[in-house]
Amino acid sequence: KVLCLVDHNAVDYAPWEGIILKVLTKELPPRLMVFALNCARKHIIQARFKRGHRLHFDFLNILKQLLFSKSPEVVEWTLRTIEECGNQGVFFLQDFAKIKPPPWKWFNPHQRSVREIITMLERRWSRFEKP
Repeated sequence: KVLCLVDHNAVDYAPWEGIILKVLTKELPPRLMVFALNCARKHIIQARFKRGHRLHFDFLNILKQLLFSKSPEVVEWTLRTIEECGNQGVFFLQDFAKIKPPPWKWFNPHQRSVREIITMLERRWSRFEKP
């Protein structure tokens, strides 16, 4: 219930950042983790960018761990959160090859979305890759 309230709150509140980071490190059901990721998008990423601050590596490392979640839904929403990170998302570029689903998993809508988001982000950030 609290995540739902935080997610739908229009005003970002700096102390929530630490609370959201703690929630993201816990083992939660996929549905709750999606809510937590959406809270992170709004109250960490957008709030920091609005204030002109970069994202902390602690947060980026938490997202990196979530990329390897067993739940395709959590991986999909982690990628959507990474998309909001702007150019700092390049931090994850090397991990995309490790999580890209093989063709036989594309029948799952979440796996298909994972593949599409990874392809889009790889194209967007291809200029950052070393030759």
